[in-house]
Amino acid sequence: MGTTIRRKLLISALSVILILVVVYFSCTAQKVVMTSPARVELSKPSAVRQTHTDGLQWFSVLPSSRVNHEEGGRTLGEEVTELTATRNPADALTAYGIIEGCEALSRIFEINPTPAAFLPQKVQCASITGVMFRSKYDYLRVAAYAGSPGVGSAWLNYGPSGDVEALNTKPNDPLVLEWKQQATALVIRDGNKGDFNALQDLMNGYAGKTPFFNADPSLELAYSIAYKDVVDQLQLEGVQNQPTDADIDALTAKLSPEQVAWAKDLAVAIVAARAKNATSASR
Repeated sequence: MGTTIRRKLLISALSVILILVVVYFSCTAQKVVMTSPARVELSKPSAVRQTHTDGLQWFSVLPSSRVNHEEGGRTLGEEVTELTATRNPADALTAYGIIEGCEALSRIFEINPTPAAFLPQKVQCASITGVMFRSKYDYLRVAAYAGSPGVGSAWLNYGPSGDVEALNTKPNDPLVLEWKQQATALVIRDGNKGDFNALQDLMNGYAGKTPFFNADPSLELAYSIAYKDVVDQLQLEGVQNQPTDADIDALTAKLSPEQVAWAKDLAVAIVAARAKNATSASR
């Protein structure tokens, strides 16, 4: 059972990472903008049970990075060095994302030849040192315990102390329970702000497909609608598990009109929060 879960999570993570790698290398890197964690506050119909912790008050809000991500001419290794030197958790998360993206490319193309379109990225990734690869989870851990925006999905899929199977082998361990509470709270926070990866985790989690969340049809519908809208906005193709209109209709048929209305309102609020954050980041 544990091996099956690990395999499913790895496949899902790699598919998302590949998309993000393409986006990262095709766009100009931008400064990470720190904003206060905002929650989507909606009164949920009583017929649907609330199944999660919706935030942890001790997460800190940190100042934005001083690293100039628009400065050209640097290798990815140099960029990681500069990011980690700031001691800023938001920059640590960016460094983790760069390293994880390069590892994803390496894993995907370690057997098959690297497509010509990815050769420049492969060259850039060659500047990532062995020490950086070994330190990437230290960077992730710093960002997670600071509650950096966007950290939730990576921290969730990392698992307690790097062991996702601990959710099955040690489900009552206080440390595992504490990690799960923190990780799921971060994902919910990020998802409610429209984070792409978090929305996918929440959609699958509330569908009962992962060990992180309890199945909840209303929340599954809400996050499915929001995830589909975000994927459509980004004009991404071939995204794993992207819900279709037929999937949304099937979920809707299982719920009461009140529950459907609540789910749609939450989805609209999430997409609006994503648009607001994007506007703030562009200023």
